[in-house]
Formats: sequence, C-alpha cells, structure tokens
Amino acid sequence: MSILSSVNKYGGTFLFKSPNTLTYSVFNYFYNKYVINLNQADDEIKFFHKNGYLKPNLNFKNEASKLMNTLDENRSINHKAKIQFLLNDNSKDIIRGILRSTKFQILKDKIESYFNLKMYLINVAVSRNFPLDKKIEHNTNIYSNNYHVDYYIMNYFKMFINLQDVDETQGPMNLYSKKNSKRFIALNKYKNRSNYEFKNEKELGVIKNTGSIGDLFICSTPQCLHRASSPEIGKKRDMLFLSFAVTSETNNSNNDLFSFENNFYDDIWSNGNSLRKILCKPKSARKQFSIFKKFIKNKIKN
Repeated sequence: MSILSSVNKYGGTFLFKSPNTLTYSVFNYFYNKYVINLNQADDEIKFFHKNGYLKPNLNFKNEASKLMNTLDENRSINHKAKIQFLLNDNSKDIIRGILRSTKFQILKDKIESYFNLKMYLINVAVSRNFPLDKKIEHNTNIYSNNYHVDYYIMNYFKMFINLQDVDETQGPMNLYSKKNSKRFIALNKYKNRSNYEFKNEKELGVIKNTGSIGDLFICSTPQCLHRASSPEIGKKRDMLFLSFAVTSETNNSNNDLFSFENNFYDDIWSNGNSLRKILCKPKSARKQFSIFKKFIKNKIKN
C-alpha cells in the first residue's frame, strides 16, 4: 500500500474519528453541510440525521412470512456459518410489493427530501446466520461480525427487514450512533475492523436491532459502526437486506425506485457489487469532487 493510500485509509479514523476513509469522511462532511435538507423534516428524519439510524413505525409481517415461504435451503449459497438464499420470481415480486406499497412510498418520499436526491434500489440479499465460536467473533470476518463501516460515501444506506422475530439470542445487528461510533473509536483504540479493543459496549450506547417479524430498520452504514452478532447455539437469524443509493446518475426520467434493473439486474437481485461501486465508491478525489458537484446541481430543493 502506498503512503497516500495508507493516509487515506486511516486518516478518517485519526482526523475525523470516523472509521471511513479520509476522503469519504470529507465528502460526507460536506454532504451533510451543503446537500442534506432538514426543512420540514419530521421527528423521525431528524432522529436519523442526528444518529444515523432509525426504526420507523413500519411493519411488513405478512410480506415477510410470504417471503420466507419462497426460500429453500437447497437453493442457496453456503458460506461458513451463513447461507445466502437464491431468490426466485415469487421472492422478487414480494420484495417489489413491499417497496411499492403506499406505506413504504411515504417513507421513501421523506428520505428523498432529506438526502435531497432521488433514491434507487441497488442490491437485495436474503441470508441466514448461524452461531460462531465466541472466541473468534471479533477477530475474523465470517459474516461482517466485527465492527466496521461500509466503505462508501453517505449516499449509500441500507434497510433491514426481519424475516423472523429477533431477540438478543438470535444474533441481531449491533451498532452505534454517529456520535457514539466516534466515542467507540477513541475509547477502544479502533484502527480497523480487525484491530480494536472490545469493552464498555453498553456504556458506549450499543443499539441492537431486535424486533418482530416484518420490522424495518434503516442505517447509514458508511457513518455508523455496526456488526452482525452471533446467534447462540441452536439459534439463527433470517434477514432481508435492501441497499439503496441516492444519486443523480440515472437516465430514467420517471425516477422509479427500480430504474437500474434494466442494466444491472444481476447486481440488484444476485448480490453483485458493480453498481454499488459505480454510484457510491468513487475511486479518486477528482471523481468524488465531480460527483459532489452533480449532487449540488441536482438537489431536489435548493
């Protein structure tokens, strides 16, 4: 790794107390300052802005149950302590139905107003996590089980829908707010996802994404430290993961949530990563500046 690459990789941690890269941390700072729109934001959006996560008052229990009935372990990709289900047409139709529902559209409108850009679906995954040896839970990456952020600019965010009731024994996602992520970094000598101490978890305000089947949770994963905890022996966790990008990089004048399906179908429905990299992972500072200018120019509300 070159000196400049090393400075970029670790500079965000040292200068911003952010585990993201230095240039992405700078990008996110200016996005928060000059693009984010809090005019007429309700309490949920203000909470999301302050903390980087939100559990809105939304539930898709019926859809989650129907989706579970379409899943088959015999049609899945096996990883160590995890399987990723392959989605059939029925699975995809149920997920589309969730995202086209009136109650989701209300949430979508609020999120777009906040980010000041239109949002698009860029990735879907359904997975099941199994127990890990507690001795390795924080020092090996099996299913994102150590604390990290996603190395993207903040136009990338995720939603999670429980496909079962999830309590603390079933490996819920653990995360920290934007503010407490910075405190975690400082107090636990965080350098990267493989090098940190693990103490004062409760005192630092850990949030656990527990809840009922169908509950929805939103997280700005480039800004909040998070990890998948391990289920206890004999337990599992089934989850629907939905990744989104807010962007001006689309030729679809209708701004449909599924605008990228035509050209990036496999990226969205078969867990590819090309689209995420194109929209949310600019490689150079020049590219980041170019994207930022486009975001400023194409803001929904100036």
